[in-house]
Amino acid sequence: MSNGTDDPLVPFQGKLMGTGYGLLSVPNTLEFRATVNICQSALITWRLPHAVPDDGTTVHVVSRPNPDGSVKVRAYIIEHGGHTSPGVPTGLEWARIAGKTTMALRATDAMWDFFARHPKP
Repeated sequence: MSNGTDDPLVPFQGKLMGTGYGLLSVPNTLEFRATVNICQSALITWRLPHAVPDDGTTVHVVSRPNPDGSVKVRAYIIEHGGHTSPGVPTGLEWARIAGKTTMALRATDAMWDFFARHPKP
């Protein structure tokens, strides 16, 4: 998953949508996915290098490995990122609404890499 910390549409810290339901925060979503996938190891975090230093974003990769060492839960946290697809330039009008796009990551490549390594049995 990839989430921008400044996403105005799907808030990073979650959002209560009504009585008893809403959107989990990104940290709570990661914890939930780690529990479901039996990932009990500590979080491993690193930062991706800037592909475009002046895009105003920083990408932190967070993963939780399984006991066998395989990574089953991974998130790309885009500091100052908005509600955009990483690696895909947006028009100015959408950028005003959705926020910044990082060029340090191509979301489609990251998803393909993850699912290719973790095929469904």
